[in-house]
This record gives sequence, C-alpha cells and structure tokens, in this order.
Amino acid sequence: MIAGDGTGGNDMIEVRRCGRVQTALLGALALGVVGCSSGGSSTSAGSRTQSHLGDDAIASVRVVADAGPDRRPLDAAPSPDGSVVYFTADGTAGPIVLGAPGTGGATFTLVAGAPLVKPVGVAVATDGSRVFVADPGAGRIFSVPSGGGAPTVVAGSEGRSPRGLDVAVAGGSDVVYFTGTDPADGAPAVFTLPAAGGTATVVAKGAPLVSPDAVVTAGAGVLYVTDRGKGADQGAVLKVSGSTVTKIADSRLGDPGGVSLTSDLTTLLVSSQMPGTGADQLLLTDLASGRSGTATKVIGANHNSSGGLHRAYRTKTFGWCDVSRSGKVYRVEPAA
Repeated sequence: MIAGDGTGGNDMIEVRRCGRVQTALLGALALGVVGCSSGGSSTSAGSRTQSHLGDDAIASVRVVADAGPDRRPLDAAPSPDGSVVYFTADGTAGPIVLGAPGTGGATFTLVAGAPLVKPVGVAVATDGSRVFVADPGAGRIFSVPSGGGAPTVVAGSEGRSPRGLDVAVAGGSDVVYFTGTDPADGAPAVFTLPAAGGTATVVAKGAPLVSPDAVVTAGAGVLYVTDRGKGADQGAVLKVSGSTVTKIADSRLGDPGGVSLTSDLTTLLVSSQMPGTGADQLLLTDLASGRSGTATKVIGANHNSSGGLHRAYRTKTFGWCDVSRSGKVYRVEPAA
C-alpha cells in the first residue's frame, strides 16, 4: 500500500536501524493512517506473523518531562541511545529548547530566548553531539551543542521557514531533511541540506504540498511528510519518492503533526487526533501489508494536543509531545 519504491536516487543514505526486531513488534506496530484493523493475525509478504494492532503494540508510555507553567512542548526527539529527550517549547517565558533524562527527571536548558523566535522542529545528530532546531519564526535552522551552549545557524537554511526536521547519514556525514518554503517563490517544499551547512537542495516543491510539517526519511529517496493543509481537519500524510509526491491518506493532525518510522522502517507512525472525540492517538501503518490500527495508551487521556514525534537513532524508543499549555513530554516504548 505504501511500500518504498527506491527510485529516488539517495541510495547511500544509512537510515535508522537498530538490529533485528522481533516479529511481535513488526505486527503490533502496524498502525494505520486510514482506520483501525479489527486485530487478529495474518501473514505479511515477508511471512512474519502480525499480532493485534492497538494498545498491545505499546509496552509503556511514561512522562519524562513537564514543560513548565504556561509553556507548550512542541516537538521531541531522543538522543541516539534514548538516554535524553530533547524538546522545543514556547509560552509566556519565551522560546526555549530543553532536555530531560530519558527515564524522567529534572529538565535542563540548551538555549532560551534570542536568537530563537518560534522554534518548532527538533532532531538530533546521529552521534548525539548536536541538536538541530527548525525555527520558522527566525527563518532558519539552528545547531546547538547537546549539552547546551551558543546556537549557530546551519548555513543554507536561511529564509526557508523551516518547520519539521529529520537527520540521516549520507556519504558518511549527517544530512538534514526539512520542510519549509522556497524563498524564490514562496512555494511549500521539502529540502535536504548537509548538517554542517552548505547548499539546500529541493527534494519536492508545490502541489500537492500545501503546508508541509513533519518529515521522516525511509532511505532510498523515500520520505514521509505530514501536511497541515489549509486549516482544521485538512491534514494529510504524503509520500515523497524522488521528486514525486503522492497523498497516502487524510488525517486529523496535531500542531505539529508528528511522523516517524519504526527502527526497521516497516511501520509508519503518525501523531494525530481521533475524529469526533479529539482524543490523542498514534496511528500506525504497516507499509508492506497496509494493515492498520490505533494506540491510545496513556496519551488518549489528552485531547486535541498531539504534537511532535521522533525515534531515537539507535533504539526503538520514541519521544512524543502533548502540546497543551503546561503540557508534558512522553517516552513511548514499543512492545518487545
């Protein structure tokens, strides 16, 4: 249904893998963007048994950080080993990028205030040394030491209103994929850029992109992008293969509308909200079979506040944000 076709030409990208994942996880994390499976089991193309789709796909969901009074966490990304979760936030005290132990504990500040204006997306270097922050208000991507310190501008990102980020390795060096707008004509676009700075390259631009948000790379020239559309309930999930963009499904997205992949790249996860009730949920799609389901464990108690979502580079751990005022940052562990 949504299988990567590998025609994009970026064959040297080494995307996030952490070894063989047990078959229970492969099936259980088959979350869908279009609806819920009734559960049960079936056999995928790879002859792997799929288990139930839903809350049993998730081993645990726990709060690891509180953003603080009247502050909204927006996007969260774990360090490569999951030992730290970094997140962006805004509120009356101004823009900030924070970190917290992956098991929970006191937060620490990486950078607060200027030059940040309205940071949204966050991603971590594959070696854990830097944290990348997309700030559409400042119109650029910042690179910040993971222990905190002065941010620097990632050259080539200026003027592109970057919003969502993902980091992968190409040719032995980190590259950043990000959503934003082309300063030449204001068209919505997806870009790639060396993490050390350089020339931004357009991956895709224009329709059906409207307001591209989060992005995740599956390698081989394939990306998945959430797009917030023109207003409430206009969200969509898109696949970018080479320069071709196709809509996978409509989805009621949060702000930001997080998207990620399991470590074996077989399952797409979308942070979203349940139609009708607005309860926060993870929508998961098995990319080979198209089977789908939803998980609401713990996070379903939140309403209309689903936010950013990223997976640790070397592990199966995810970071997820509740974007309500005084919201929380969660660590999500898939079932083993």
